[in-house]
Amino acid sequence: FRRMKVLPDGDWPPSIGRHESKIALIEHGRDRLPGAKEAAQLQRDYVGGNVDRILTQKKEVRYEDIFDFENDVTGEKSKHFRMLIDGAPGVGKTVLCRRFCKDWGAGNILQQFSIVWLLHLRDEEIAKAKSIDDLLLLDDEELQEEIVRYLKKSEGNGNLLICDGFDELSQKERTERSLFLDIIRGKVLPQCSVIVTSRPYASLKLQL
Repeated sequence: FRRMKVLPDGDWPPSIGRHESKIALIEHGRDRLPGAKEAAQLQRDYVGGNVDRILTQKKEVRYEDIFDFENDVTGEKSKHFRMLIDGAPGVGKTVLCRRFCKDWGAGNILQQFSIVWLLHLRDEEIAKAKSIDDLLLLDDEELQEEIVRYLKKSEGNGNLLICDGFDELSQKERTERSLFLDIIRGKVLPQCSVIVTSRPYASLKLQL
């Protein structure tokens, strides 16, 4: 890692501008989504931005507390999680992911992670990845092998992987076995925390 260029060429961090979006935080096991018969209405509410109709119980959540999870068994703060960010086109999913990375780099949030990876699944080279090796597009082969060994040995522990644009994958990659489904479901890098962004039509059947 000492040989890796820390910052990319050009201005950093990139400007994320000013965006405002209404967000509902659904915590697995506590807030319940509607049943199968109401799935169509749920999707219309997602697409239409009708957040107030998605949940029956509402409480204000600060941006700084989005990742403040507790273990259901021990009650202790959890360092390992999987999160789905669902929303219609243009609501700011990608901008939010960039802000996560920017604020992690500034030391404001997600400091339990040594590395935060942001993968844009609309990128053809990323989308066609079949193994962890394929996700790292480095010119330095020796460094790439070193990072892959580290990820596999640690099983992703201490890493956060942000998969932005799950809906950009092909239907086959979203529904059948693929590298990204295996990562999201914990079959690959099981100790890695994962954030997935998607449009609702692609994520309704995604089990986290």
